[in-house]
Amino acid sequence: MEYSFINRYRLFSYSKKTIIRYGNMSPDQSKPEGSLKKQLISLGIIVVLVIGGWYLSAAVTNWIFQQDKYRSVDILDGHPWVDVDLDAIAPPNFTPPDDWSLFDSNLLDLLSGLPFLAGLFGNITNLDQLNTVMFRVYPRAATISDDDLWRYSAYDEYTGDGWARSNTLNNPTSTVPTTFTEDYVIRIPFGETNGGTMALPSGFSEPEITYVRGEDPSNTDVMNSFDLAVDSQKGTTATYTLNTNTAGNLTYGLYYTPKPDEMIYNNGYGSSLAPAQIMNLYTQFPDDDKVGYYNDHPYFSSHVTNLSTLIGSTSDTYSVADIIRTYIVENFGLDLTFPLERPGSGEDIVEWFLERGEGLPMDFAAAFVMFCRWFDIPCRYTAGYNSRYSSDTTDPYYNGWDMREIQLSNMDAWNEIYFVTDGFGNGEFAPFILSPSLTLPSGPDDPSDAPLNIRINGTYSTYTQGFRGYTAHLDFELGEVQSGTNDTQELELYDYTEEVSLGSVWTDGNGYANYDVVMDNSFTVGAHFIGVQHSMFQQNACAVVLADSVNIQMTGAPIPNSINRSITNDTHISAYIYDPVNNNRVKNAMLHPVLAYHKAAIPTSVIPADIKVDMNGAISETVTISEYVAQGIYDFRVDFNGTYEIINPLYGTPQSITIPLVNDASSNTYSFEIIDDNQKVFNLDVDSTYFQEDTFHKDRDTDSMTFNVYLEQAGIPVINGQVQIRDKTYDDYIVGTLTTNSFGLSSMMYSLSSDYHHWKAGVHELYGYWVGAGRLNQSFYLIVDETMEIILTSVTPGLINRTGGGQMTFDVDGYLWDSGVADYVRYGYVGVQMRQGPTDYTSSLTGDPTYMNVGGNGQFSATYGVNPATPIGIYDIYVGFGGDWQLINSRNQLISDPAFTDADGPVSLTINDPTNIIIEMWIDYSPTQGSYFGTAPYYNRNDVVRIDVRVWEGLGIKTSALVTLRDETLGIDLDSTITNSTGGASFFVTLDSTHVAGLNLLSVSHNTIKNYTQVFLDDAMYVDLVSTPSATSVRNSGQVSISGYVRDTLNDKIVTGAGIQLYVRDFGGTDRTGDIITWLPGTPGSYIISDQTTGLFAFVWRMPISFHGVYRITVYFTGDQQDYSIQCPGSNFDVGLADLSSESLQTVYADVSLTATYSPQILYAGQPVYVDGTLTYDNSTALAGVTVIIKFYDSSSTLLYSDTATTDGLGNFSYSTTVLWSVDSIYVEYVQDDINYINGDEVQATYS
Repeated sequence: MEYSFINRYRLFSYSKKTIIRYGNMSPDQSKPEGSLKKQLISLGIIVVLVIGGWYLSAAVTNWIFQQDKYRSVDILDGHPWVDVDLDAIAPPNFTPPDDWSLFDSNLLDLLSGLPFLAGLFGNITNLDQLNTVMFRVYPRAATISDDDLWRYSAYDEYTGDGWARSNTLNNPTSTVPTTFTEDYVIRIPFGETNGGTMALPSGFSEPEITYVRGEDPSNTDVMNSFDLAVDSQKGTTATYTLNTNTAGNLTYGLYYTPKPDEMIYNNGYGSSLAPAQIMNLYTQFPDDDKVGYYNDHPYFSSHVTNLSTLIGSTSDTYSVADIIRTYIVENFGLDLTFPLERPGSGEDIVEWFLERGEGLPMDFAAAFVMFCRWFDIPCRYTAGYNSRYSSDTTDPYYNGWDMREIQLSNMDAWNEIYFVTDGFGNGEFAPFILSPSLTLPSGPDDPSDAPLNIRINGTYSTYTQGFRGYTAHLDFELGEVQSGTNDTQELELYDYTEEVSLGSVWTDGNGYANYDVVMDNSFTVGAHFIGVQHSMFQQNACAVVLADSVNIQMTGAPIPNSINRSITNDTHISAYIYDPVNNNRVKNAMLHPVLAYHKAAIPTSVIPADIKVDMNGAISETVTISEYVAQGIYDFRVDFNGTYEIINPLYGTPQSITIPLVNDASSNTYSFEIIDDNQKVFNLDVDSTYFQEDTFHKDRDTDSMTFNVYLEQAGIPVINGQVQIRDKTYDDYIVGTLTTNSFGLSSMMYSLSSDYHHWKAGVHELYGYWVGAGRLNQSFYLIVDETMEIILTSVTPGLINRTGGGQMTFDVDGYLWDSGVADYVRYGYVGVQMRQGPTDYTSSLTGDPTYMNVGGNGQFSATYGVNPATPIGIYDIYVGFGGDWQLINSRNQLISDPAFTDADGPVSLTINDPTNIIIEMWIDYSPTQGSYFGTAPYYNRNDVVRIDVRVWEGLGIKTSALVTLRDETLGIDLDSTITNSTGGASFFVTLDSTHVAGLNLLSVSHNTIKNYTQVFLDDAMYVDLVSTPSATSVRNSGQVSISGYVRDTLNDKIVTGAGIQLYVRDFGGTDRTGDIITWLPGTPGSYIISDQTTGLFAFVWRMPISFHGVYRITVYFTGDQQDYSIQCPGSNFDVGLADLSSESLQTVYADVSLTATYSPQILYAGQPVYVDGTLTYDNSTALAGVTVIIKFYDSSSTLLYSDTATTDGLGNFSYSTTVLWSVDSIYVEYVQDDINYINGDEVQATYS
């Protein structure tokens, strides 16, 4: 079966520190958790801090909203409303932990502005840091919207490297709003303390705090005193003392006006009417030098130029702000890559963000403020919390009130603009929300867009299974990381099932790494979640499942091993499941305790029917014997059907996996007896068949059933006893009632007539009920074999986005229908299919498209998304029914009958992707090609090339998009512009002396998306040798090398990817390159391509079998040029250029071989010594008549004596003498000059 998970992001947490290795991992790839452990410590410290109870102290908000980037300089008078330094309030009773140095403030910076994080992590149970409750909101006369903002304060002064508040605003005389619409109670938790200062979240309007209480855990008010203070930007704090030292909640009432709909400010008024005081404060630039800032920050000024073109003559505040918002959101990306890259000390935040083209939401907000101010729109930066992705609930400890919990992940930053509301310049500040596109990786088909993808045995997948001996080869593909390279990056591996580290692997130059999970005898049966992590936000996991034999062992008889129904129906069982190959316990298995009669299991005889084993593979559970089981003696056992329930580490939610069984997975058995002191006997059969047969097939209007019943109590037949036959599937509908005679017997034949609206096609679970005695008899299944239909009523909406936010899911609705009785059919399992023509894309659906449960009303409804890699376009949605029912009543059992099949559809579904940017290109009105293979457009020097582009955003064109033309060959940007109303733009490039002759790779980009093309500049080039071989060399020893570049004759710029041919010719001009050269590592042969980046080429070789003499070495530029970019692999351009070459001469000598021996081996003074040897060329040709020198040395390496000998015609020599000294060593040398002669078979080679 296929098993898929959506890639999500979570913290990679270990509960053990064991390191094991599966399969083929070298020892140096196994290492402890390292940086991961440090990261977890850092996050653990965050938990310590927030649990300390000072969540909402301004110290937290200081760290959250760029620590040391904000400062307060305002001082206002008045009491109790006095201004305070919100950012300098110390948390109560806070002592930094010993390992404070490990705290990563960047992580808090990351969390500060990400309303999206809650959506990403909301369902991951172990990301407690993000789910920490910061405060609770209780609506009294109010409702909470996802759009509500909980404001702390704002900042009006931009310093370049951060934000500050000035002190020129007057303190408001009252904090009571003239109007308000909603009333809340806010409760902020604090740690054990007797007082402190807290920032108070408030609403959009100027807040009215109606009361402040300090509540201990029993909700008793222990407040002794408090003062409220407001800063210059309407941020509020409370300073309080308590009657006792306690933990609890700071509770206050808040009158609140929600933020208005921004469209009310689309009123045509411009900021020129705003008061001068507002304009002076909120159009401020660093050092009060607007023009100087523009001149000193080129990226800011460049974007201002683009915005000026878009804004044109527009002057009203709302329209200008909306143009700026659209421009920022569409031309900049959100960067969540961890570890975070942030501006350096003193670096301008806005310029840094504009240069990178991506950043955090706080960067978007800062850039928006400064662009607004350039166009004279008063704007300020605001910090607080949003309400998105939090949920409404009730507080059981606080009178059961409705509430909404605002969590750490709701931290946010936004902008507030002063909007003029009338012709007199009156107005107000209102929130203006940006929504940066969430550019997280989109899917596995493009590794550059995905943080971390997994291939299993060459296929993108998150699931594989096999039998013992199977190897799952995992390939990991790491996308772009913050450092800009994915080379030699560490990937940490973890087995979530066994809770052990698997060590680490490291990526290669392409960001790829691999790991083999070998299912040998040490690998335990079952489902293993293998996790891989590069960073906090770059993780993935896959399920690797071993299907093999398992054994189940009950550790003893049930306690008790018999029950008396008049007393209890419960008993306690214990069992475990293990792998018989290695005796390891099997984890995550679902075991099924059952009663068996003659070895046949009685379905749902034990409640619960499914029990998950603990981490030791064991169960110890009190279970209930179903009332359906009659009195008697049974076998009690525990079965396993191959189902595992594992926690998906990317979701934190259970996932069910069922694998085939290799053996009969049943435990040992114990006898179990059911008795009843009331001694009631209740026997029921259908068509004289007891219920071990379980299933009956009947046709409506043709077949009937005969029910037979016998009742007995205390050994006496029950007279006039009533037994109802009920249909549990259809609301316990009473099919009929039997009344026993004097023998306790009754019989009834029942016709399945369509006149009875009840008998719908499909499965009915029938059972007997003894009226008055409260006794039930075992149920059985009746399958009414009639035609049924599946009806697909709607697929809504008909347009979704695969990524990029907005509507990303669609609902499939329909029902099962029996037209014979005109009614719904319950509890069927239906499937959904997505197709595009003949191609099945069902696997691209997220969720489980195989089955969708039909409810008790006969209708089905399910919500699906699509994999981010799904191609955009129009699809057909079908639904089908294959004859499966999942009865969610007494047995929760799957019943299948393939005779019931039907399908319906199609209904159209359009899949779009606003983040899917496609750039079309034309050169001189002809569409470009990714690879030209020798046909790239030709141009001469100073020709003008026209390049037209159109930018698509999903299925629609993208207007006002910033596009940049770049010469990738030279690494320079050529021009930038914005797309027009048709999504198009044009560039004109003059191929002057700036450009290099040969193949030029050009690109057009928007954000991180690029398209490429090539042009060929036909102009003169030459070969420039920067190193040549030495004038002489000895064959078969050392190496010969030559290197250089191909250059543009006009500007000397280097031509990259040039095809270079090497020739070595002998004295007769014969090419000997192929028969006398041995290429050394790094040189593939006589034809190579110069480096794609540097343009350098280099040949390195030996000449082992060449003749003596002079050779000519020629390096020749063939006119071929290759570009190995991703878009144009292996393109070959034979441009037919002239013979552009360089050459050098080299003389090659033969190598000489000298061998010699002497005896005896130990020499003393007065002894004779004999020295014999041979001198030849390296091809064994004798060197005759050559003088050799024999030298004698003592133990201190002092030369004692030397003499000579001459080789004979065979190159041999023999020498003897009597030593007069104690000799330690003898050396034999030959005279170098003597080998210049050419003797024997050696032929002098000279180039002519």
